[in-house]
Amino acid sequence: MTRDTAFVLLIISVGLLSYCALWFATVPVWLTWSSVFMCGLSIGALWYSVIRPARVVRNGMDLLRAQEYNNRLVRVGQRDADRIAELFNKLMDRLHREHIRKREQDKLLSLLIDASPMGMAMMDFDGHITMVNRTFLQMMNMSHNTNLAGLTLQELDNELGQAIASVAEGKNMTVRLGDVRVYRIYRLWFMDSGFRRPFILVESVTDEVIRAERGAYEKVIRLISHEVNNTMGGLGSVLELLGEIHANDKDIGETITSCRERCLGLTEFIGSYADVVRLPEPDFVQCSLSAETERLRPFLDTIIPPSVTLELIHDDGKDIIQADRVMFEQVIVNVVKNAYEAITQSKKGNKITIRTVGGNERRLEITDNGQGITPEVTQRLFTPFFSTKPEGQGLGLTLVAEILRRHNCTFSLRTHPDGLTVFTILFPTHFTIKPRIDKPA
Repeated sequence: MTRDTAFVLLIISVGLLSYCALWFATVPVWLTWSSVFMCGLSIGALWYSVIRPARVVRNGMDLLRAQEYNNRLVRVGQRDADRIAELFNKLMDRLHREHIRKREQDKLLSLLIDASPMGMAMMDFDGHITMVNRTFLQMMNMSHNTNLAGLTLQELDNELGQAIASVAEGKNMTVRLGDVRVYRIYRLWFMDSGFRRPFILVESVTDEVIRAERGAYEKVIRLISHEVNNTMGGLGSVLELLGEIHANDKDIGETITSCRERCLGLTEFIGSYADVVRLPEPDFVQCSLSAETERLRPFLDTIIPPSVTLELIHDDGKDIIQADRVMFEQVIVNVVKNAYEAITQSKKGNKITIRTVGGNERRLEITDNGQGITPEVTQRLFTPFFSTKPEGQGLGLTLVAEILRRHNCTFSLRTHPDGLTVFTILFPTHFTIKPRIDKPA
C-alpha cells in the first residue's frame, strides 16, 4: 500500500468512525468494527511509509554526525526508506572517498612541510603558533620534540626568534646572526574562512652568502696582491740601485732604508690577506680539547698583559675531537687576542676564561668580561674586511670562521645579558673519516 492510498484510507476510516459515533444506535456493529479496522490499517500503513523512512534518515544523520564514513544503511523493504538508504549510501561512498583523499593530501602536505629545507611556522588568527616543522626547530637550535604551540613570535627567546618578530607582516628581511648564519625571513598570510591567517618562512642563505663573499674577496685580494707585488718588485729594484749609487750618503741611505721597510711592510700586509685565500685543507688528527688548551697556555700567558687573568676550566667527560692542530691553535690565539683587546679597550674587564666540555656535546667556550658587542656589530661579525679596531684589517674573525667551517663546526659570538661576551664552538661528535691519532705535545 502506498503512502497516498494509506492517507486516503485513513480519511475514509476517520469519517466512518465519526458517522458511527454520531449514529451509534442505528449503525450496524459490523460497520463500526470495519471502520476501526480500516483506521488501524491506514495508521499502520502511514507509519510504515513515513515513520520508517524518517527513522532511516535519523540513523543516517547519526552516522554523519559521528563521521562514520565506513558504515552504510541497510534496506528495510519499504520503497521510500530503501530509496533514502540507497541515496544515503551513495553519499557516504563519495564522502568516504573524499575523506581518504583529503587525509592522503594532508599527510603528503605534512610530510612535505616537515621535510622542507625552509623553516615554517603557522599561526592562528590571534598570532599564536599552531605548528612548526623540523627545520624551523633546527634553525632555532631547539630539539625536534620542542613544543612551541601557543607561543607568540615575541616569546621566542633567542636571536633568530627576535629577528622573526621584527619583520613586518607581508614583508621579508635578510638577517645575519652572530654565528655567521644568514637567513631570509618571510612573514606572509593566506585567507582562511574569510580571515588572514599568518605564517612564517625562514630560508637559510648562509652557504650562498659565504660563497658570494668568498668569491668577491678572493678576486679582490688576488687583484690587489698582483698589482702591489708587481709595483713593489720594480720599486725594490729602483731602491736597491739608488742605495748603491748613494752608498756614501748617510741621509739618503736612511731614507732609502725606510722606503724599503715600508715596501716590505706593505707586501707583508697584502700577504696576510692572500694567506686567507691560500688556506690549506685541514690535516685532521684526533686530539683532546682540554690537552690542547693546556698545551697552549704558556704561549697565551705571553700575549696577555699581566692585568688580565687567564683561567682554564675543563669539565669531566670524553673530549676527543677531530681537528688540524695548527689551525686549531690559530683559532684559539685569534679569539683570545680579540678578548684581551676588548678588555684593554673597555678598561673595565680583567678576566678571560677558556672552558672545555666533553661528553655528548664537545664544546669550547672563550669568555671575557670586557667591552661587549652591540647588535649592530653582531650583524657584521665574520664579514671580510670589517673591524671595530682603528687599525684592524678585518681578517682575524674571517680566518677563524673559514677554519671552523672546514672543521664542520658550528660557532657563535655574542654578548649575553649578564655582560659576558662568549665565543662558543661546537665540534662534531661523529667523525666522517679515520684520521691519524696524534698525541698532544
